[in-house]
Amino acid sequence: MADELCPLCGDDDAQITFYGGFDNRYKIECKTCGNFLLPRDDWDYIGDSKLQKSRLHLSALVREYWIRYNKPITLIFNEPVVSSKQLPHVIISSFLERFPKTVASRADRALLNLALLSNYPGERLLISESDASLFFVDVSEHSQKIESMTFTLAQLIQDRMIDGTTIFPVDLMLTPRGWNRVHELESTSNPDTKQAFVAMWFGPEVYEAYENGIYKAIKDAGYEPLKINDKEHNNQISDEIIAEIRRSKFIVCDFTGDRGGVYFEAGFAMGLGIPVIWTCRKDYMKCLHFDTQQYNHIVWETPEQLYKGLYNRIRATIV
Repeated sequence: MADELCPLCGDDDAQITFYGGFDNRYKIECKTCGNFLLPRDDWDYIGDSKLQKSRLHLSALVREYWIRYNKPITLIFNEPVVSSKQLPHVIISSFLERFPKTVASRADRALLNLALLSNYPGERLLISESDASLFFVDVSEHSQKIESMTFTLAQLIQDRMIDGTTIFPVDLMLTPRGWNRVHELESTSNPDTKQAFVAMWFGPEVYEAYENGIYKAIKDAGYEPLKINDKEHNNQISDEIIAEIRRSKFIVCDFTGDRGGVYFEAGFAMGLGIPVIWTCRKDYMKCLHFDTQQYNHIVWETPEQLYKGLYNRIRATIV
């Protein structure tokens, strides 16, 4: 590349090399964002001035992924025509949905990042101003960035999750209470599980859509579908739903039939940071609640269309 600027955070010290592949990917090694790949055709799109906040969100999400898995992820704008198994890849619009929505969830995810950076309990970490992505900061102006980092640090200190100050560079350490909180958070997420929860109308009208569309797509993508009415249990149905969503890697929500429970299950999963894949039969798209219309639904008319769209979406967004 002619320049050495990170396309996400703008760091001028990033190392950029040609990686190859059918989509001409470039590998970016950045101290702020971690390592990731970006196809050449998507490079210009991501530089759009309208996407400044999205770039900051991506910077934090890529850094989180790099810390957790120690392998680069490929960011793409559209599902590839040719499937690549070289490295995990995600569609940017779906990946952005993982950015924490609340102050509390940002603090929790920041705490998880700090725990992953710690080699052992009791180790002290030195955090600099360039580590804004660890705290899911989404402002670029320097003083605002520092204020945002300081705010989250102060919250973690006040909650006795970390021992440290808010003066940069920050010398901090997770407290026993902080490590216990990390354990709680990790126990509600299952990055290595193969279970995929399915939320949908149980009526006979969508039986074939489930069997030949949703079920088949999830299985062929390498995961295990779970629909709550297929599971034997003795507990209240809502308790079982909550427990199984917590155990799942992602959730497929089909809004055909406009069932209120599907909205609840989608919202609960999003609150936990579990990826949601949205689907709906074409004739029910007009019934979608306005709060969810902006999400990228897989619109289908036949089980075959549902299968193809869902299989491709899983392969492109679930890592």
